Amino acid sequence: ARVRTAVMARLQGTCAMDLAQVALAAGVDLLRPGGAGPSFRLAEGNQALADRIATEVPDLRLGHVVGLVEHWSDGVRVAFRDGPLAGELRARAAVLAVPPPVLRSLALEPRPPADLEAAIAGIGFGPASKLVVPLGAEPESFARQSVGGPFWWWSALGDDGRARWCVTSFAGSAAARAELRTAAGDPRPWLDRLRSLDPDVRAAGEPVLVDWASDPFAGGGYSAIPPGAPGLLSALERPLGPIVLCGEHTAGPRWHGTMEGAIRSGRRAASQVLKLLSHG
Repeated sequence: ARVRTAVMARLQGTCAMDLAQVALAAGVDLLRPGGAGPSFRLAEGNQALADRIATEVPDLRLGHVVGLVEHWSDGVRVAFRDGPLAGELRARAAVLAVPPPVLRSLALEPRPPADLEAAIAGIGFGPASKLVVPLGAEPESFARQSVGGPFWWWSALGDDGRARWCVTSFAGSAAARAELRTAAGDPRPWLDRLRSLDPDVRAAGEPVLVDWASDPFAGGGYSAIPPGAPGLLSALERPLGPIVLCGEHTAGPRWHGTMEGAIRSGRRAASQVLKLLSHG
């Protein structure tokens, strides 16, 4: 029973959802020995990938909030509802790489077909939070799991091959968010809980807490597929006229919720856009 409780807590945190809200077919790779395969990290953090790509974008516009995406057979109009430059952009094609909660709030005209609307409405998006605690010395290599919460914490290697002077903790699911009170933005309840389980974690500076569910442009951490929803997912991979959806939530049952899925969806979306433009 204790092993079962620990495994369930780990899976709940990994899916960032209560397991009753996750389809078994979507999580089967998590249960296989070795998981889905090798797992890689970016030494500078995942944000570094977006930052590096952004340096090569010739016309990058920040600070705009899109309210409407209108499309017809051979074009797209993107209208801003907020930002330094009011107005719109027009193009022959567009890629919507936004999380499901943001996608659900975005006006698409004309409305998507019924199967795509059902997929957008049906896919889950788990609340996830992360706490980083700076340390005064290099820690040992470890990873530990709390079954209450649940959450886990670990030390990780930096790009020099040595352990970074910090402990990172991750919590996924609404239950963990409520118990650790991450929505308030105060890292102390989580830090106190962590210290009660692992007294060796001694903060040498201010801890940093990120609660992605509180971010209006994220709405959570990453997608989770509810029971009955796997059959809807293929609709997210099809072009909607000149519009292509992209992001880990469009990567299907095996790769959703992962950086690998995000990259695969980007390659698929780029291929679809090139095909659309070549036929235009």
